[in-house]
Amino acid sequence: MEENVDDPNKSHNVPTINIWFASEAHKALIICKYPHKMYRMISWSIDNDTIVKGQWLTKKKIDFKRCVLQNDGEFFRYVMIEPPYNICLIISKPPYFTALGIEKNLDMREAPKIKDTRAMSYLNNAAMDHRKRNITTKGGCIYINGELFQDFSKDTFECIKPPNLYAT
Repeated sequence: MEENVDDPNKSHNVPTINIWFASEAHKALIICKYPHKMYRMISWSIDNDTIVKGQWLTKKKIDFKRCVLQNDGEFFRYVMIEPPYNICLIISKPPYFTALGIEKNLDMREAPKIKDTRAMSYLNNAAMDHRKRNITTKGGCIYINGELFQDFSKDTFECIKPPNLYAT
């Protein structure tokens, strides 16, 4: 019997969760990395624990170590690697990957390194949010003080187009 690689109940299909906390606002950005180079961006308002599931990115790779959420949580800078080796620096407005600004064909040595750690708090295991709650991730889920907050393991792909991000 052939194994269905897209079976959401299989552990290898569980997303890896990465969270960035804005340093000057009660906002966070979540990126769920699913198998087969699929990512989903999600906004999180920490004050009222509102989640807005956003856009998907497919067939690319994100270098999480070079990502920064702006201090106020309004913009996200990420480094995307397109096959075979095109490296792009992109500015987007969460929860959308759509580029508001882009610099293409960078050499990896030119791609910015994170220097200002005040600009972000990056979580891929455990951290504390602005409300002094213990935030942990495991198996495609986010836990707050040990209680399940969100389960992203069963999310399915859907085409989400951003609103007009250039409107003033």
